[in-house]
Amino acid sequence: MAHNSYHMEDEAMERALDRALLRRLFGYLRPFWGLASVVLALSVASSALYAGRVLFIGYVVDVAIPAKELRLVFIATALFFGMEAVRFVVRAVLQYLTARLGQSVVLGLRMQVFSKLQVLSLRYFDRNPAGRLITRVTNDVEALNELFSAGLVTIFHDLFLLVALTVTMLVVNWKLGLITLVVVPVLMAASVVVRRRIRRAIRSVRKKLAIVNAFLQEHFLGMRVTQMFHQEARKTGEFDEVNHDYRDEMYRAISIHAVIRPLVTLILAVGSGALFLFAGGRFMAADSMLTAGTFVMFLLWFRMFHQPIHNIANTYNTIQTAMASSERLFRLLDETDDVPQRPAAKVVNGLRGRIEFRDVSFEYNPGEPVLRDVSFTVEPGQTVAFVGATGAGKTTLVNLIFRFYDVSVGQVLVDGMDVRDYDKESLRRQMSLVLQDVFIFSGTVARNIRLGEDIPMERVRESARMVNAHRFIEELPDGYETEQSERGSTLSAGQRQLLSFARALAFDPSVLVLDEATSNVDTETERLIQDAVEKLTSGRTSIVVAHRLSTIQKADKIIVLHKGEVRETGTHQELLRNRGLYYRLYQLQYKEQQLTEPGGDSAPDASA
Repeated sequence: MAHNSYHMEDEAMERALDRALLRRLFGYLRPFWGLASVVLALSVASSALYAGRVLFIGYVVDVAIPAKELRLVFIATALFFGMEAVRFVVRAVLQYLTARLGQSVVLGLRMQVFSKLQVLSLRYFDRNPAGRLITRVTNDVEALNELFSAGLVTIFHDLFLLVALTVTMLVVNWKLGLITLVVVPVLMAASVVVRRRIRRAIRSVRKKLAIVNAFLQEHFLGMRVTQMFHQEARKTGEFDEVNHDYRDEMYRAISIHAVIRPLVTLILAVGSGALFLFAGGRFMAADSMLTAGTFVMFLLWFRMFHQPIHNIANTYNTIQTAMASSERLFRLLDETDDVPQRPAAKVVNGLRGRIEFRDVSFEYNPGEPVLRDVSFTVEPGQTVAFVGATGAGKTTLVNLIFRFYDVSVGQVLVDGMDVRDYDKESLRRQMSLVLQDVFIFSGTVARNIRLGEDIPMERVRESARMVNAHRFIEELPDGYETEQSERGSTLSAGQRQLLSFARALAFDPSVLVLDEATSNVDTETERLIQDAVEKLTSGRTSIVVAHRLSTIQKADKIIVLHKGEVRETGTHQELLRNRGLYYRLYQLQYKEQQLTEPGGDSAPDASA
């Protein structure tokens, strides 16, 4: 029932929504109104020149030829070609300025869309796959580019041409003019009938295309796993199904569009027949005032009249695509931030680093709590580790500290103030995060450490030395200027991890967060990282989310999470003596280590 009511509401709003979309779309022209005015003026001039040139042909037929004055024929011909030359220049300038106008509008729109995506919370990206968002920034924006760069010049020119032809025909012979114009309302009525179906077809095509893009994005990134588990044939079959769905949707859209041009041609053919019958009969009547020149001019005008109608019908696809794309773009631009910036948010230039969770509960999806009444305090300069099974809520704690999400209940305090009262950008500038899955951007090694910030090269090198990354960077073909491919595929997992440590240190954070930063590295690299961690955590508040318990034995405090709740708190030795959940986790990992390292010591007892 709700599904049906949604469609009823959508259909009821469609006409009003069109007008609203058009007003908002053309609102982007306001900053370029001067250029848009020139485009409109040139469109009027081009249309008038195109319609007016026929008058010279009528003059030749009615005056120059009966008078047998070759000079008049040459003059009329010269004026005809002169008008064509002027129109050629006008059209060329018009095309250039319209394309320039379209690109200027789309430049701002594309930046607006990208800027919006930069400030939306991670919850929005959880709901929307990357392929769909790429479609917004590329395909949907490009559809509007076609509207402003190509569709505008066609629509404006052809509409003005229809007006110019109509006025000229009615002035020369209003009866023939009315016969010619009778096709317009019929054509408009036919367009209205197919309009709604076209709109729905375009929407469906865009949705299917977004699914194709999302599929490609996901499977290109996961190609290693696909090949590792010999899933190429299965994935090809899945893409074949997605691809066929898109093809079938395109077929449905094409079948609707295929009706338009033949329908226009049929209507215009009927109009042509009516004009020939009426004009031919009037011309052959003995008392007719219709001259041969007028008859020829109307035949030419009628032929010219066909073209703009054809163009508008063909451009209808571009308009509908742009309208569907604009709906999707405006929906994105109107998206509210789940983590809003408060009006009086405090800009912070430095932190002591005291972090407190006060009765915090959180859920990503309603009714599915991830954290339950979590409370703890991290004092300035302390190193606090969080451990627990997968899904215990460790990474969620990190997300809340950085305010990637807002708590459902309770407070997260930094230096005694709720994180919601801080300016988000300035707060995050005082923190650095090292993730388990390190993201490397395309660009040089140095740029991946700086991330575009104005950090001196010496500081970049010093940061790399402190985290033991300098040696392998220097061994790269161009050292710090070595270009990296997408996601740093030419680097090992350990090298990428060390690079992320250098990145974190280069920003000199007040708070350092390590989210399972040593879980994907070998033993030798882990030792290098452990040495780097000691240097990194010295003198700053550090939060370590750990899978390997051996990496956090020196932490000032260890907090054990289980199913979203704090179960145990203490130092490594205290938690072992308690023989609780941490003790069982440690024993389990120690036994695993014994299996991989023969000759290891026996598991520690409670007195360890």
